[in-house]
Amino acid sequence: MAQLAVRRTDDSEDLEGGRVSWARLAGSTVLAALVAIDATVALYALASVTGLVDRHVILPSPIGMGPLSLASVAATAAMATVAAGLLLGVLAASTRRPVLYFRIVASILAATSVLMPATIPGPPLTMRLVMGGMHVIVWAVSVSVLARRPVRGRS
Repeated sequence: MAQLAVRRTDDSEDLEGGRVSWARLAGSTVLAALVAIDATVALYALASVTGLVDRHVILPSPIGMGPLSLASVAATAAMATVAAGLLLGVLAASTRRPVLYFRIVASILAATSVLMPATIPGPPLTMRLVMGGMHVIVWAVSVSVLARRPVRGRS
């Protein structure tokens, strides 16, 4: 397995990230995607049952335009998490502190993405909050899993 050595300048493994294992990064990305899908689908199901999802609102998603659905939620969560894994891979190949930079960039992207539901015309406030919650879930899962598992010496 190919590994990228990252030069450490202090004792903070969380900030430096140690050595990123490419095989563990791939596995961790799959794990993070599955957890993010499960969590966002659970939130979607709860919101649907309680009437917070308006089926008449047409939304853009990776699978096309349409109402918020189980498939669009799962596809969006999977694609965002895989993109986070790719981001960490690029940072591991190009920086000395990939985990630190990953956390910063992922947090900036998440803050931006949480605002996206506010720009879509039509959904009621409660539905916008549910969609924003899904964005937060994907960010939290991606950062917590990807910033720890691919780094050698962590579980």
